[in-house]
Amino acid sequence: MKFHHPVMIKEVSFYVQQLLETQSRPLTIFDWTLGHGGHVLNLFETLGRDIDTYVATDVDSSMFATAKERLSTTLDSDYLSHLKLYNTSYINLDKISQELEKKYDVVFLDLGVNLRHFMQHERGFSIKGDGILDMRYNQNSKSISKKDRIITASDVLNNYNELQLIDMFVVNSEISMWTSKKIAHEIVSVRSRTPFESSAQLNDLTKKLNYSARVAAIVFQALRIEINQEFQNIKKLRENCYKGMNSGGILIILSYHSWEDRIVKEYMKKMITLDQWSILTKHALSPTYKEVSGNKPSRSAKMRVFKFI
Repeated sequence: MKFHHPVMIKEVSFYVQQLLETQSRPLTIFDWTLGHGGHVLNLFETLGRDIDTYVATDVDSSMFATAKERLSTTLDSDYLSHLKLYNTSYINLDKISQELEKKYDVVFLDLGVNLRHFMQHERGFSIKGDGILDMRYNQNSKSISKKDRIITASDVLNNYNELQLIDMFVVNSEISMWTSKKIAHEIVSVRSRTPFESSAQLNDLTKKLNYSARVAAIVFQALRIEINQEFQNIKKLRENCYKGMNSGGILIILSYHSWEDRIVKEYMKKMITLDQWSILTKHALSPTYKEVSGNKPSRSAKMRVFKFI
């Protein structure tokens, strides 16, 4: 099986090692996005017994099972005893912290989508192939709107009114207001005749409007962000980290799109003004040319590091 390649592992390791030098004890690490476990393997390889506890979560049951099996057969048994895996959302950080009776020295969040999602056409993430327009990471998740029973991406397309669709595209992407209005209007027109059920239907709509594959991918992306409440979860950073972070601990965030990075940057600026955080990366870090050459999906990555005071 081909595993997702972790991004900027050297840079992540550098800041964690830098923190370790200021501590007189092994570190407790919380990895919000387990994926295929690439960063877990890298940090255990780099730090070894300087990790007291490594907690990792993933809300996607399929990804979680893959990572659990991979790590159980790859990691040294001594390291496995320090690894705690949870098939749950990272917004439960505080609950897990209380359960383990531990606070964290490092919180790591990779906002990228695992490439495996795009390969699973039946889940509707990709403009390629033809699958059910689901797009949920957690396929057992409840409605994001109790009133309207919005559960999957097709529910959004079939139930949001035109203004809600426009707002979704404007907030969750860099699609212009004009383009957002045009796409939203066409969605409402098409669904009056045939409800949206498959990814091919949505892709055909963008083709009908003569939009490029890039715009189509952004439309899919905006839907995915909406149904998984990705930006809302980012904004829960303050509450989650404030309760579970040790003083002097660091928060490492990897984002992959300019508006995603902007949300992270602007939100953390507010935190810094409250004297709760300081910034360790004056400017966002990017992958090296060598890394991008070997792993093209990493090319848009931006890494920011913050310190909890």
